[in-house]
Amino acid sequence: MFNKAITLLHMGRYMQSLYTSLELYKINSKDIENILNIGECYYRLGNLSCAENRFKEVLKDDPLNSMANKFLKKIRFKSK
Repeated sequence: MFNKAITLLHMGRYMQSLYTSLELYKINSKDIENILNIGECYYRLGNLSCAENRFKEVLKDDPLNSMANKFLKKIRFKSK
C-alpha cells in the first residue's frame, strides 16, 4: 500500500496519494517514510500548515531528517 501511495505521488495524483497515506497512518503512525509522504502531499496541494506539522512530526523522532528539513525550509521561504 505504501508503494501505491509513492507511485500516486510521483504521478502527480496528490489527493489519492494523501488518502492512501492517511489510511496507512491509521495502521502505523510511526512510519517516518509515510509521514514524509503525507507532508509532501500536503505541500504539493498547497496546504503548507498541515505539511509543516507533518515534517515537524518527523523531526521529533529524526531531528536530522534531510527531507523534512528541506521541505520546512521551502515552506518558510514560501511563507515570507
